[in-house]
Amino acid sequence: MCHCYQSVINQQQHSLFYAEGLTKSYGREVAMTDQQKQRDEREREQTRQREEEKPQTWKHPDDGTELSERDQERPLKP
Repeated sequence: MCHCYQSVINQQQHSLFYAEGLTKSYGREVAMTDQQKQRDEREREQTRQREEEKPQTWKHPDDGTELSERDQERPLKP
């Protein structure tokens, strides 16, 4: 009975080591994915900051300025 018990323990240890190897490999893959996500987030944030810093060089036609003479409304003559 002692021999069988030792065999079961050895099998459990082997399975634990096997799982440990998978976990380490998977952990590296997850870490790489997390690093890629962090890098992508930093790049998006930097792009967003650059876009926010750009000065507005154009004006919308409805920005409160007067219309050109051609576009002004004039009353019709009777």
